[in-house]
Amino acid sequence: MVSVLFNSEINMRSILIRDLADEVKDSLRKQARRNRRSMEEEARQILNTALHKPTQLVPEISIGRSIHSRFAALDGVELAVPARESMRPLPSFDSGKSSKRR
Repeated sequence: MVSVLFNSEINMRSILIRDLADEVKDSLRKQARRNRRSMEEEARQILNTALHKPTQLVPEISIGRSIHSRFAALDGVELAVPARESMRPLPSFDSGKSSKRR
């Protein structure tokens, strides 16, 4: 459960997080100690970092343009076009024999 408290004197909001797993609290405490911060400041830093990451939902360029730009430095490749051959004869399903059904 998360409660949001509003302190009108300093115009800041506070949150109270209940039922936090002991493992999470211990990890937060250890990380705060490593970074020489209080648990509260460490939680604030984690939230600020997580919520202010730029997210890219739509790619800036299309996949086709991305592939083209990756291989553009190669200046393309000229492939030899093989000569076309005539088609092979189509199979005949009429063998001239009458098929007997059982």
